[in-house]
Amino acid sequence: MFDLAMAYPRIEEVGVMHATTPEDAEMLAGWVRERLPDVPIHIARLGPALGAHGGPGIVGMTVVEGEKTEA
Repeated sequence: MFDLAMAYPRIEEVGVMHATTPEDAEMLAGWVRERLPDVPIHIARLGPALGAHGGPGIVGMTVVEGEKTEA
């Protein structure tokens, strides 16, 4: 998941979410901070609907990619 998300070339923001393991979300956010120190990272808890489908321990990640600039 981390490698897939980091493959985007123009990441402007990152979201990390968890159901029951905030320490895992913090660890993932730490990896992102190391790779992208100037990008804002938002950490949140998943709601019960997604948490129920993913189960205990689920962690997710989203990225917001910036616009492609014309050269």
